[in-house]
Amino acid sequence: WIQQGVSFLFEASFGAWAGYRGYNMISSQNSNSYDEIAKIPLCAGKSIVSEKICSEWVDLVHNEMSKDFWKNLDEEDCRLKDKGRWKAVLGFADNCIKRKAFEDSYRKQHGMKSDDPVDVPKGGVPTDILQMLRKQRSS
Repeated sequence: WIQQGVSFLFEASFGAWAGYRGYNMISSQNSNSYDEIAKIPLCAGKSIVSEKICSEWVDLVHNEMSKDFWKNLDEEDCRLKDKGRWKAVLGFADNCIKRKAFEDSYRKQHGMKSDDPVDVPKGGVPTDILQMLRKQRSS
């Protein structure tokens, strides 16, 4: 019975270790996935996702949710369960704003109507588009 006990202990320990390693690997992939999802509005080409949900998403994040909630993300004692997920939610909304600014500027530069769809050129929306547009306006 000693051999069975040792065998059981070894298998249980190995199973716990394998489960823990698998959980850690999946958890780290999720945080990277959140970042990638938040970048969708910055992608080149036409973005059906951006066209369909960006305006409502921006309204929800920046108008319907408390500004104090978002400030909480920057605090060290933030008690949110999954801080990375909430940062991605905010990042997606901010990237929607960047895409809209880029599309509006692109339409204006190319003499397009305000509701014409924009095919964002290769390279996607620059992450610093808002600063670039501010700099252009002040020049």
